[in-house]
Amino acid sequence: MIKIPEAICKNPHSALYREWIETNGLGGYSSSTILGLNSRRYHGLLVAALNPPVNRYVIVSKVEETIVIQGDKYSLSTNQYPGNVFPEGYKYLKEFRLTPFPKFVYEVGDYRIEKTVFMIHGQNAVAVKYLVYPDRGDVELYIRPMLAYRPFHSMQKGNEPLVSDIHVSGKVVKITPSAPLPPLYIYHSGDMFREKGFWYNNFEYAEEAYRGYECHEDLYNPGYLIHTFYQPQHYDAWVLFSLDPMVVSGIQALEDKEISRRSKLVKNLENDKGFLEPLVLAADSFIVERDKKPQSSIIAGYHWFGDWTRDTLISLPGLTLATGRFNVAKQILHMYSQKSVSGILPNFFDENNNPIYNSADTSLWFFYALYKYLQYTDDYAFAKSLLPLLREILQSYTEGTLYGICTNEQKLITFSEDSLPLTWMDTIGGESRSHPRKGMVVEINALWYQALKIMEHLMMKFDLLADAALYAHQAEEVRESFVKVFWSEKLQYLYDFVDGDYYEESLRPNQILATGLPFSVLPSPYRASVLEVIEKQLLTPFGLRTLNSDSPCYAPHYRGGERNRKYAYHQGSVWVWLLGFYASTLVNIGGRTPEVRDRIHGLLSVFKEHLSVGCIGSVSEIFDGSIPYYFRGAVSQAWSVAELLRVSCEELQNDDGKFKPLVSSSRIYH
Repeated sequence: MIKIPEAICKNPHSALYREWIETNGLGGYSSSTILGLNSRRYHGLLVAALNPPVNRYVIVSKVEETIVIQGDKYSLSTNQYPGNVFPEGYKYLKEFRLTPFPKFVYEVGDYRIEKTVFMIHGQNAVAVKYLVYPDRGDVELYIRPMLAYRPFHSMQKGNEPLVSDIHVSGKVVKITPSAPLPPLYIYHSGDMFREKGFWYNNFEYAEEAYRGYECHEDLYNPGYLIHTFYQPQHYDAWVLFSLDPMVVSGIQALEDKEISRRSKLVKNLENDKGFLEPLVLAADSFIVERDKKPQSSIIAGYHWFGDWTRDTLISLPGLTLATGRFNVAKQILHMYSQKSVSGILPNFFDENNNPIYNSADTSLWFFYALYKYLQYTDDYAFAKSLLPLLREILQSYTEGTLYGICTNEQKLITFSEDSLPLTWMDTIGGESRSHPRKGMVVEINALWYQALKIMEHLMMKFDLLADAALYAHQAEEVRESFVKVFWSEKLQYLYDFVDGDYYEESLRPNQILATGLPFSVLPSPYRASVLEVIEKQLLTPFGLRTLNSDSPCYAPHYRGGERNRKYAYHQGSVWVWLLGFYASTLVNIGGRTPEVRDRIHGLLSVFKEHLSVGCIGSVSEIFDGSIPYYFRGAVSQAWSVAELLRVSCEELQNDDGKFKPLVSSSRIYH
């Protein structure tokens, strides 16, 4: 349980920087601030994935709640309008908890109102439950749903009719939108639904204003529900919003089912539960179905990311293997194995679920994710079934494939494409680079070496000794060339990329993959030097900077309009996921000694406090490069959470290279 105390809840400035998110395993979610005040266009009580896990729509933006006690009205809602906060329901907010659902505790006079929000796993549906104490009667609750019915990147303006029909049948309200979108079903325990359509104008979203985007929206209220709390025993109320027709007579069974599902995820978690339990539950929020079929993927981050292949493969060990969800990992690997084109895996899927192929490294990360899967499961039969794909990837990279990706005379991977960013540093603003990041790129060649070593390992396992010898020889050629090409004797670290006669000397964190992957391409004598430079110039409490602070191109803060943020994204911003490979570098160099473990414990301990800010119970995408290292970007990022879990499992829990999941006694498949 994570609690946010009254002092923060009643301070809007502090509370606005604490958000919550509930997810449904389809890519949909429910999210807002702990005040219930939406500060982003992406916030919404029901954000549905109409083509799972993408094509997301804000259906219900929020609900406005008014409680009537002995005739006196008190609003529990809080909204930001231009120059004004109204109403001020936050003044009654006593506490916010994550238990595991978001729970809001209000106190009005001597009455206590507890509100709980949870999603129905596998459905575009969200439930809101209210408990009122003491149960003396004379209390009414008015609930006004505020509808948006728009793509989650856009804004709603009250120019056109939003609803074409409202049908009330008992305790079910069916709202049919004017647009060709699914109807909304409202199930409730109230006395009645009173239809009264009205537009509420000019809701202001502070985060959108800060980011330089349109920040005002109109929302439509089709009417309101009235719940009367009778004495005695009748002190609860609920409402459920769904895009699918359901048979609903109450929500307790739905709540119990979801509590049971999440309890199984953490049931046998033994170590550091206060830190790891929220991370394991956060890990679950990123695992989604694709196309409502029995295949899985990983959402890269909330709120705006879809499933990106690179992020998925880097996140897979922490989100699925360290948490014991081996079958989910296998489903993900199998799904992506079917998407190869000329040895290239997709970079991401667009809003229509079409794979987009514009990456030079995702195929190489597939080898990493598969090898990690084998370290946990020994499922070499599955690996054997993937050999045709693995051979295709290596052959394509060797002989040449999309975007000019091929091996050169130095046996290293190079590519010539300069109109598209093909590496993970894919958002470079304006004048931040004088030379495109192409040619021979340091982390891609570290991954190339690793892929060859993993293939050698598989050939040995399958007793294909001649093939193993060929891959071993190819890997050794790569290793010899890697040092000759990338090592700078003058700088005592690795060039970030080399393109013909151009050597990129900027100090970047990408070289940490040359030291932190399971098969390190960098010989031992060079690793300590790289580590020393990174620790002195790139390491921060929350991860590695993307550029050293002495560089004239360094951006200390990720803020302002889109142009400024794009520039800072990879010009100094701190990325959490890189911290995982820094920790693995410590182990690769120093072993799992008590001293190394103590250092890694220190790295992880910083994030215990972070779980109570940003997105409660999760970890942000990036942080500012300079003090005070403010959290930025997506509020809940898959590979940030994943790497903290992977390091906790692999570098702190195990000594023999055979990894045992943190949730140790069961294998969770769904």
